[in-house]
Amino acid sequence: MDKTIHINVLLDLYDQLLSDKQKQVMDLYYREDYSLNEISDIVNTSKQAVSENIKRGEAALNSFEVSLRLAEKNRKWIEDSKCIQKELDELKAFSDDPAFLLLIHSIKSRIDKEGYYDI
Repeated sequence: MDKTIHINVLLDLYDQLLSDKQKQVMDLYYREDYSLNEISDIVNTSKQAVSENIKRGEAALNSFEVSLRLAEKNRKWIEDSKCIQKELDELKAFSDDPAFLLLIHSIKSRIDKEGYYDI
């Protein structure tokens, strides 16, 4: 996975765990695509300090993921939900009973909306 995408996924999950300064710098760098020079002007600090904040922020995000594994679990949930939906589609061939088909539709809708783990 591309580093920028990876860090953005981790930011979506863990940005509230970063310090305010790290969160601001990481948002500007990864989400807003600002350069180090632009960020240093915005936060009124040196380019080196911005770079160090980004490195510390990346290390913190990766550490959170190693401990909590939310990104990994989310990826797994998505993969599993696709498999479950495929299997539900295959079940439709076993009955034309409207109640059965409605139940399958209801389960699929909840997977699409909430994730299979909420069923």
